[in-house]
Amino acid sequence: MGGFRAALFFCRHFELAFVKWPINLFHRGPAGKHTRWRRNALKWTGPFRMRFVVNEVRQPVRQMKDRAIMTDDTDIQPEDRVGYAYTTRGRTIAESDILLHAGQTGDQFPLHMDAEVAAGSRYGQRVAHGTLTLSIALGLKYDTDQTKGVRISYGYDRVRYRGPVFIGDTIRAHVEVTGSEMDPRRPGVRRVVEKTEVVNQRGETVLSLDHILIRWT
Repeated sequence: MGGFRAALFFCRHFELAFVKWPINLFHRGPAGKHTRWRRNALKWTGPFRMRFVVNEVRQPVRQMKDRAIMTDDTDIQPEDRVGYAYTTRGRTIAESDILLHAGQTGDQFPLHMDAEVAAGSRYGQRVAHGTLTLSIALGLKYDTDQTKGVRISYGYDRVRYRGPVFIGDTIRAHVEVTGSEMDPRRPGVRRVVEKTEVVNQRGETVLSLDHILIRWT
């Protein structure tokens, strides 16, 4: 009985050692990258029988061909390259722009709508909505040349209204690409960041933002 108990203890100990602390092995794919890794363990199925248990991790690593698509800049459009810059045409803000924007958004704040109230403010006159300036500036950035392909807005970062825009002011946008990379979570999608500064006819910055766009390659 003593020998049988010792053998049983060894079997239990052996299973504990290899199942609780499995051996991790890596399978290397092209260019030495880890395409997947397996967790391997030896497990006892009986007093004198042993089998090799293999469990694969559920989350696979991105395939190498997808990585090649993500880092390929050979077909990048000129307007998507870092350093590409331009200045838009000008646009004069009219009273009708403010009235229309107020009606569309419901923003009837007196500083935009009431000339008498605005005259007593620090600005001395009515000012355009910040969102009006933003929307007009973004409209100035686009043209109708479809040969450049189609990009869509993904969002806006660091939006700052840096100065007032009055009725009769003419604004234009200075645009520079400061970031351009393939989206790490969406193969075949390029994400472009355009630093945009909106200035008036006096050269004063009235709005700044980072405009994020995406393009399907």
